[in-house]
Amino acid sequence: MPRRSDHIDTLRAIACISLVAFHVVGSSSENGLQLNPSHWMARANLALVDLRMPLFSFLSGMVLPALTGPPWPQIVKKARRLLLPMATVGTVFWLTRHAMGYEQIPLAQIFWMPFAHFWFLQATFLIMAAFYLGSALSGGHAILTATIIGLLGAALYISPFRVSLNVFAVMQAWKLAPFFAAGFLVATLRPCWLFSGRRLVAAAGVAGAFAVGVILAIYSDALTGMGRRAVAIVLGLTFCLCLLALRPHSAVMARLGRQSYPIYLFHVFFTAGMLKVVDAVMPGTPVPIAFALALGAGLAGPVFLAQMLSRHRITALPFLGLHRRAPVAKPVQRSA
Repeated sequence: MPRRSDHIDTLRAIACISLVAFHVVGSSSENGLQLNPSHWMARANLALVDLRMPLFSFLSGMVLPALTGPPWPQIVKKARRLLLPMATVGTVFWLTRHAMGYEQIPLAQIFWMPFAHFWFLQATFLIMAAFYLGSALSGGHAILTATIIGLLGAALYISPFRVSLNVFAVMQAWKLAPFFAAGFLVATLRPCWLFSGRRLVAAAGVAGAFAVGVILAIYSDALTGMGRRAVAIVLGLTFCLCLLALRPHSAVMARLGRQSYPIYLFHVFFTAGMLKVVDAVMPGTPVPIAFALALGAGLAGPVFLAQMLSRHRITALPFLGLHRRAPVAKPVQRSA
């Protein structure tokens, strides 16, 4: 399987839809659709808590190429792609919420502390930087490096050890490291058992992971501490591996998946905006309709916005981390 394909981009689309849906429904009854915690949609939303972001990290590992040269150019490239948009879009998001009267951490802290959904970009950068540095120090042994990062991350996450200051979302990086490593190892080693076509078993694994997630969402106090964190790792890996083994494929979904990064960056502006419009213009709108409108806005809005931002160097770099070279002027043809 190539590191980028319609199958992988279809999985990216699934991850995007689950993320946008999460912010539409809301993590509690105080945000999003403001549903009662017992509402089926709220329960389903929480059931994906151990599956959603692991899938993003798993796919990030799958598409990351092994190090072929010095690590620093690659680290700088990832900083430009991840951290620059995090700072720019994060600042706009902070200012927007500040204007609306929300209580937040100080603006200066959003550049080095977890803030909103931008924590994922910080954690992903840490994992990728560790992978490139580890690959260089190990003499290019990418498989060994990924394995160590995955095992170490899982051990730190499951353990009771915690840092007093969660700089650059380092503790979230611990949790995501096993999934990133698994994605890289699967794309590199291509284990036969994962691609043997046993889709019924894979479907059962996906359904089972979601079912356990539903149980944990309903009985949230039944399992806590190290046991709960260990289950989170197992659930996430089961879901990611089985979903990959299913090999879902859709040209439309793959096209959406190729826009996963701008969707991740900008979806909250469009989901929150649409919910406010629906509440103001159509009060009492049935929950499924409000959900569909906000979900559609959260998926389509960022795609159109990214198309506009990517056209100009002055916006493509800070908002999307894209380096656009100035067009080379063609020489004027002189008539004979």
